[in-house]
Amino acid sequence: MKLFNKERFKFVEGKRLKNYLIYALGEIILVVVGILIAVSINSYSNTASLNKANDALRVQVIKNLENDITKVTRFQDKLETLNQNYLAILGRSKNTPQATIERLTAMLPFKIEVLSLRKSTMNLIDNAELNTSKAAAGMLNLSNTYKVYLADISDIEAVIFEAMSANLKSVEETQDWYVEFVTDFNCNSDCFNYLATDKGHIARMASLRFLYDDQYSQIIDGFKNDLEFYLDVLKTSGVN
Repeated sequence: MKLFNKERFKFVEGKRLKNYLIYALGEIILVVVGILIAVSINSYSNTASLNKANDALRVQVIKNLENDITKVTRFQDKLETLNQNYLAILGRSKNTPQATIERLTAMLPFKIEVLSLRKSTMNLIDNAELNTSKAAAGMLNLSNTYKVYLADISDIEAVIFEAMSANLKSVEETQDWYVEFVTDFNCNSDCFNYLATDKGHIARMASLRFLYDDQYSQIIDGFKNDLEFYLDVLKTSGVN
């Protein structure tokens, strides 16, 4: 009888242990499921917040982009005006009054046009946390576009500055009227005669026109086209 009771006790103890393990396993599963649910809810909340922030960013980038396109368009007009002025002093423009030609002849050696464009749109994108949406991809590509074109613009401006400085240096070293010219902005008859007829000066001015009208303008035209492309991308894409 004692042997039977002993065996029965072992059986009961084994059954209790088994039930305990099942219970413990159930508790672990519940905890894991709870954690997964909490993580899922938190992840959903974070994703929703990120998408909302990205949509707000997209709206701001669109606004900045429209302003930049307006500035680039205005600069294109300035470049075209500058090109016509160069053509006038180079004798390639008809119906330009002589007084205007004389004024342009004295002015253009000092005339510099550069695109004043802030990097706020690019910085706004680079400092943001982006999701995996089509709009986010478009903004990343837009930021890279800004970087490429702004680097090209900086390079061509440096070339123009160097060419203009070299031209003024040549005038400084060879012409007695230079001091009066740069100090009082007075171009006397000798000054105008040189600026209007000296072959070396005229050739250098033609080169400056080429840099502005051919090189600079092409970069600006491409820049504007790409900005307009990404504006359309951002306007037609959401955050998903």
